[in-house]
Amino acid sequence: MTMLTVTMPPSIATTAGSAVELTFTSTSSSILDFRVDVHSLVYNSSHSKVYRANAAGANIVLKISTNQQSFEDLTREADAYQDLLAPAQGSFIPRFLGYYKNDCQGCLILEDCGNPAAYLYFLELSREERKFFTSS
Repeated sequence: MTMLTVTMPPSIATTAGSAVELTFTSTSSSILDFRVDVHSLVYNSSHSKVYRANAAGANIVLKISTNQQSFEDLTREADAYQDLLAPAQGSFIPRFLGYYKNDCQGCLILEDCGNPAAYLYFLELSREERKFFTSS
């Protein structure tokens, strides 16, 4: 079973004045055992937290669930990345790099594509782009 260790500096961690280390174990979609160092918080809500991090010189994004409902949602999101969204990875959406979990949290790992894009309405896509998302 592979392990993921996430280290957050005191400036980002929720525990005042000390770094936090989270440990996750692999799911079937995770193939690497590695450590990541978080360097910034991108998004914070009651549903999930999104962090920018580095792992072995690569820039990645971690999406970590914050409650049971978001844990279940994140697990479904990881499944979608592996199945339905696999053909779009790297062009329309970030590449999926793995999914890890512990007893109460999930951690989805994606490539860091830079700043989040503005919300794009489906109808704003070209006909060819829409075909990609609607073909079975």
